[in-house]
This record gives sequence, structure tokens and C-alpha cells, in this order.
Amino acid sequence: SSISPWVEATLLQFGVKEVTTVDYNEPKVVGVPQLKTFGQAGIAKAYADGKIGFDGIVSFSGLEHDGLGRYGDPVNPFGDFSAMRE
Repeated sequence: SSISPWVEATLLQFGVKEVTTVDYNEPKVVGVPQLKTFGQAGIAKAYADGKIGFDGIVSFSGLEHDGLGRYGDPVNPFGDFSAMRE
């Protein structure tokens, strides 16, 4: 997710039927029924409960922020590698 959700819009423009976007804090989007949004905790629970799955995953400008402590996550110099392992 981003302040300007161009990745999500591009995917929908190319015919993707549904896009799920995730950020540390759940993004608020109105008027786009093909776009589902989740915060980090919400997506983990939905996936663990088997309520959501994915045909593909696109990550843009996200992993490099893990471990910097900007979103309430603990400071971890290897946070990006930890996120990739998840």
C-alpha cells in the first residue's frame, strides 16, 4: 500500500480481478470494491484462519523498512531478511 496506490491501480488496470493491499496500519480505501485492505495483524489472522489466499504477491517498497522501528516494530538490523523468511 502507499499514499498514492499506483501499484494497486496498475494491477487492476491490467485486469487483475481483486487486489489485497497490506500495510503496517490498515489503509483506508473507499469506492474500489476490487481492493481489499488489511493491517499487518489482520492479514496474519485472516491467512492463519484460512479466510484468504493469494494467486500471486507483489511487494513494492516494503521489505527495506522492516526492522527500522518506524511503524512500532522492534529495531532489528536484519529485519528485512526476517521479513523475507516469513
